[in-house]
Amino acid sequence: MFAKRAAVRNARTAVTTTAKNLKPAPPLGDPRRWALFLDVDGTLLGFRDDPSAVASSAELNALLSRLAERLGGALALISGRPVHDIDRVFSPLVLPAAGAHGLELRRHPGDPVEYREGAQLPDETMDRLQTFVAGRPGVLLEHKPQGVALHYRRAPVAGPAVVETMRAIGEDLGPGFRLMEGKMVCELMPAGRSKGKAIEDFMTVEPFAGRLPVFVGDDITDEAGFSVVNELGGHSIHVRESVRQTGTLARWSLPDIEAVYAWLAALADS
Repeated sequence: MFAKRAAVRNARTAVTTTAKNLKPAPPLGDPRRWALFLDVDGTLLGFRDDPSAVASSAELNALLSRLAERLGGALALISGRPVHDIDRVFSPLVLPAAGAHGLELRRHPGDPVEYREGAQLPDETMDRLQTFVAGRPGVLLEHKPQGVALHYRRAPVAGPAVVETMRAIGEDLGPGFRLMEGKMVCELMPAGRSKGKAIEDFMTVEPFAGRLPVFVGDDITDEAGFSVVNELGGHSIHVRESVRQTGTLARWSLPDIEAVYAWLAALADS
């Protein structure tokens, strides 16, 4: 079954729904029957030139805390950030979380982080990227668990060179790694894990098991999560603000981050 899901997730032709044709967010259901998964950057919080400058607010933390209680704990953050950085962003709030695109998993707030095995980036690859960044002011090199990201939000003109370089490195590394091109960022991560895999993992344990999965995301890296949620009969919700791709697997939409907040507040009060 999972092999079939992977094939669906990897099929580019499956991404057929254009963002402008998405239906509004799904009608609110009984939170006690939902398992809610939320992307972080671009969904709950706006992008910053430096990802380390992103931080939640007391108001957002209070909303997420209230929503987690309403959902009986079935609320998890699904991010490309490492789990320790997710905790920094939302401090002092601690929630179930999947980090590094599914390479890290914390099933419950008090649990230790589980680390999935994956290929390691060779030292020569990191040296190559350091040299590349040194010659391009504004391009930020971010180290991730078993992976790496190049951000070019502060240097949009460097975007084509970043993409070309990361694609070339990805080809050199072979099938052990996969390239993910997001909003003003390119990432190389070990193959075999994704936000979709993380959602599958959560759906096997309480309090998520047996509930209707709902995933809210905004970027190409969230498509694997949309695919899994769709196959499980849940709700996939795309945040359209600054949308880059021409299509998405999501079946519902919200226009921007403020709309996400309003929808979450309505769910908490439903």
